[in-house]
Amino acid sequence: MPAKHKIRLFSFLLALSILSWLWLSPGASQGRAVADSTGLTDAQLGNLREEDLPRQNGLPVLPLYSIDSNVAIPDLHPPVMTVNQGRFRVGLQVGHWKSSELPTELASLRGSTGTSANGVTELNVGLNISQDVASLLKERNIDVDILPATVPQNYQADLFLALHSDWSAKPTTTGFKLARSRYSLIPQTDDQLLDDLYQSYETVTGFKREWGITAAMTGYYAFNHQKYHYTVNSGTPGAIIELGFLTSTADRTFLSTQPEKAAEGLADGIITFLNEKNSTPITPSQHVPTLQIKGMPGEKVPVMDKTGQPLAFVMAGQEFAYFELEDNNNYSIWLPVLNRFGQIEQDRASITTG
Repeated sequence: MPAKHKIRLFSFLLALSILSWLWLSPGASQGRAVADSTGLTDAQLGNLREEDLPRQNGLPVLPLYSIDSNVAIPDLHPPVMTVNQGRFRVGLQVGHWKSSELPTELASLRGSTGTSANGVTELNVGLNISQDVASLLKERNIDVDILPATVPQNYQADLFLALHSDWSAKPTTTGFKLARSRYSLIPQTDDQLLDDLYQSYETVTGFKREWGITAAMTGYYAFNHQKYHYTVNSGTPGAIIELGFLTSTADRTFLSTQPEKAAEGLADGIITFLNEKNSTPITPSQHVPTLQIKGMPGEKVPVMDKTGQPLAFVMAGQEFAYFELEDNNNYSIWLPVLNRFGQIEQDRASITTG
């Protein structure tokens, strides 16, 4: 038998033995569903493919697995731990830059190229301003990472700022807005960052504050630890800014012809915040929420796609570190092995803090 066939046969037999032990041993699945919260390890889960999973009513059934296995998804990059002793580091994300390279969990955003008006694109505005901000910060001996749409998993810095530009159907709409994660574990620190940026950007640019903060901003994927894996570290202060409206002639002209002024407004706020941060250490909350599936031991709970069609089953007692309550009052969860998001009814799960 050729070597590659032996490898495939070994992988199949290993997966089969795991599933047989988990599902066919008397009381095994029932005992592990609630009494043993560890379940399969990352390595064991990683050996499984969708065709290896048992099925119920024609749908795949995910075995109970360790909550750490929530990160066992494709396209993972090593965590970037960028903070250097004695020097500040700032991450500036350019919205929509290299969006076609986003990982699997963000595949729906790969075609998102940002807004534009009269030949001025959100991407070019973000690139130009981020480079000017970086130059100003480096003059103060601050290290800077200019990041694309994909944020390295668990990215760590002293500050993270995502740069975007806005759009409106009304060309008279003008101004800028800032938001931080609604899931922040350091809300007071993030709010201080917003205050510093609001004050400095408004002062330097003369732009007014626009208060139409959206759920897309407060749930921005780069710091949405509840739902995604490619996010900044939970202890990294973060914010997203809409620099102005490209559909406004005044905003668009300023951002495209005076990017150095917009950059000055951002750099001043960043430096003010870092000086404050240096004197007040950040202590993230240790109570990280998880979503646990309700049910009797051994019960298989249905998961749906976003249209409400049956997608798979998960085991009662399974925990998810990445989740979000959607507008339809279902929880969105990431399903390993299947490598996609699914939804579970709100009354079939509960949030716990550890």
